[in-house]
Amino acid sequence: MNAPFRQGGALEGMSDTVASIRPNPDGQLLTLLMKRPKFLFLDAIHTLVELTPDVHGFFASIARAEGLDPDPQALAQALDKGHATVRQRLAARNDFSIDPQRERLFWRSIDSGILRDIGFGERAEEVADRVFSEFESGGHFRLLEETIPALERIRALEIPIGIVSNGTEGMDRWMRACPLAPLVEFILVSVVVGWEKPGPEIFRLALDRAGVEPREALHAGDSYEHDVLGASRAGIPAVLISPNDASRPLACPVLRHVGELPDFLASLSPA
Repeated sequence: MNAPFRQGGALEGMSDTVASIRPNPDGQLLTLLMKRPKFLFLDAIHTLVELTPDVHGFFASIARAEGLDPDPQALAQALDKGHATVRQRLAARNDFSIDPQRERLFWRSIDSGILRDIGFGERAEEVADRVFSEFESGGHFRLLEETIPALERIRALEIPIGIVSNGTEGMDRWMRACPLAPLVEFILVSVVVGWEKPGPEIFRLALDRAGVEPREALHAGDSYEHDVLGASRAGIPAVLISPNDASRPLACPVLRHVGELPDFLASLSPA
């Protein structure tokens, strides 16, 4: 392989088969790509785009703008608590349809809980509305430095690209106006299309838009649950993009960042 990527043991010794099915460490079945895809799907946040400042800094900056200097440890604990609630919701779900108002109320409850835990008390819900407005403005998004060069190199391989990401209307607007937009064929954001990952419906929409069969596509993203398992349940091979999973035994390729993706794709046999 040309790319310095890490991979799970089930990928060792790639053959020329189009795809195979292997169990991952959790007993789930993953479709593994063996040839270059006809279409590439990419996640957005933490794959191509990052929040600046990061989530901790984002909440801290809003808190300070509202007259409160939060204790860093209390904020970290509040964010961990909010993240645990989000994961519990995901684990209990089998309906991945999106109603914007329902989603807005859910995230308002998460944000207000975080703000209440760091000392906002009765003002928590009011400030949570500020959090939402700031996030929707797009002013806190930026492309990772590897994003544009990677997309240009992937296009040079004649592999078309689509964005398939959970996110808000504000994120959708920002991406359509940023420099990545001319490099992709389409952008599917959960709140806009009405379905979210890891449910299979948003991936099926992407397949329909791309005009390819599941095994002819590849999805890459930073979340094992949302991206790898979500795509695999729709029959789509997947790659995890994460600098933190070097030692985790995964039955899929693991790249450190999107800048490694072009070499990985180039190393695969042409379809």
